[in-house]
Amino acid sequence: MMRNLPSDIRDAARLFRRAPLFGAGAVLMLALGTGATAAILSLADATLLRPLPIPDVDRVLQSTFSFSYLDFRDLTAEHRGFSQTAAWAYPPLAIEQGGDALQVTGAVVSGDYFVLTGQQPVAGRLLNRGDDVAGAPATAVMSERLWTRVYRRDPQLIGAVVTINRRPVTVVGISSAAFRGVSLQIAPELFVNLVSLPDLTTGFYANPETMANRGRVFLTIGGRLADGITIGQANEEARRVYYAHRNAKEKDTSGWFVPLL
Repeated sequence: MMRNLPSDIRDAARLFRRAPLFGAGAVLMLALGTGATAAILSLADATLLRPLPIPDVDRVLQSTFSFSYLDFRDLTAEHRGFSQTAAWAYPPLAIEQGGDALQVTGAVVSGDYFVLTGQQPVAGRLLNRGDDVAGAPATAVMSERLWTRVYRRDPQLIGAVVTINRRPVTVVGISSAAFRGVSLQIAPELFVNLVSLPDLTTGFYANPETMANRGRVFLTIGGRLADGITIGQANEEARRVYYAHRNAKEKDTSGWFVPLL
């Protein structure tokens, strides 16, 4: 087979010269096929070989559309089918480092985000409910990946103030490098407490109404199913709570919350 390789290459070259459009099309198809195969293998690796490192991940649901901050508070207080709830969003975040703004993939998360996902800190502490209190200072947890890559695992970073989006934020702890958030597509390296969002961002998020208007929907909500509760029951309970606070025609809620995986 290898003895015929030079001849095959010469034949292919002659065909390309005679029909360049056909040759270019063949090369393009090969490139697309290779790219598609790589994408499929990457997805399979993420979903099958390296699933999200979250305990009992099959019991954790996430919303399929966005809610307001007030909706999240209602569901946290009144949903009887979730033992834990958390909320998150992905605004643009940048850390000032050496006079430059370093764009990072980040998330704003509620205080129980790390409880919902069953994480433990590598250093310092993770965000908690105390960071959810109105007026709480801006605090952040940094991924071990970012801590290693940018700060060379400097222990002095824990408790230090860094500048994020031109605002002072205290780094309270480091999360495990293995934890890449709750999405297979987005892997945050910086987690900032949710209540600081209006002060850290501009545009839509910076509006004073962001946290006080039910019409401002921007949060994904996650919940861990309580013992004995099914996905269908959790969605029915979400419908009850949601429409108890809205004067609106009720819609089908059967697909509001689905498993993370």
